[in-house]
Amino acid sequence: MITTEGNVRVASYYGDQKSVGRNDGGPLFHTGMLRAIFGAENVLHLFPKGDLSCYGKFDLHYWVDFGEDALGFTDFVCPKPNVYVTSDTHLGYEYRLQKAREFDFVFCNQNKAVRDFVADGVDPKRCFWLPHAFDPLAYSPGVFNPSLGDWDREAVPLKRYDVCFIGNLNDRNRVAHLDRLFKEFPNFYWGTQRFHEAAEKFNQSRIVFNVSSRKELNMRHFEALGAGAFLLTDNIPESENVFTEGVHFAGYDDMDNMIDKVRYFLAHDEEREKIARAGYLEAISKHTYLHRVLAVLDTVGVPFDREKAEKLLPAIPAATQEQPGIPVAA
Repeated sequence: MITTEGNVRVASYYGDQKSVGRNDGGPLFHTGMLRAIFGAENVLHLFPKGDLSCYGKFDLHYWVDFGEDALGFTDFVCPKPNVYVTSDTHLGYEYRLQKAREFDFVFCNQNKAVRDFVADGVDPKRCFWLPHAFDPLAYSPGVFNPSLGDWDREAVPLKRYDVCFIGNLNDRNRVAHLDRLFKEFPNFYWGTQRFHEAAEKFNQSRIVFNVSSRKELNMRHFEALGAGAFLLTDNIPESENVFTEGVHFAGYDDMDNMIDKVRYFLAHDEEREKIARAGYLEAISKHTYLHRVLAVLDTVGVPFDREKAEKLLPAIPAATQEQPGIPVAA
């Protein structure tokens, strides 16, 4: 348990847009949730470079990496007590293993990374699985309503596309799958949007397609389900997934099976929408960034206002039987 006097102060470390080429992703979402819990004045974003002692004492130092495009801050040693949330270990393992050895607590977005880190000497008592998540303010059911000039969560979107993929074409296997899909189903949308723009395309599509890089549980699982869309993705080991195939999403084993599944679910609207609804309810109930940050705080033992945090959790539609509460810290 970390003891504090007065307000909890947290330092959140990540590069700026100039240094890493982006201003979105896990570091910003985690920081936003920390500020919601502890107050913006108590959670500072610090660039991981140089002497930062002028910012005073912090009760927790919080480092979330962006992904494979933001590697390289290896010369900065994060002050303690600290936590490290690591993403995409399958694409930058050696860098992340090096960082993991520097931290008090390590949280891996992929379960396999926990096993790999432990096999390479990271203490299993301080290494945990913390899957990706989504932000309900960025990904939710609905569409943009031009007459309101805002996102309309109550709107029922028209299904304009049979299949949709939002993401980069940075993997040969991914390109091969998309090429096969497009040839079979020409009413196909591809783009690189983010947040509400991506959610709108998800919601305008009967099927949101996904293919992992290394059989990992990637961001698209959470963002598509958080938007309320039907997700078709390649099957990964059950030990790597927090969702259930056939209940929250549909899975495929190879390209031929992928094509068969698309044909089937395009022809079975009611079953498809039932699975999409179940996936959304599971995602909104358990897999937002707030759920993840609270899990980190409980694991590390940082005190927080639990009643306030409960009120910050997203509203769950009445169709759910119950809303999971926040576990009590040990």
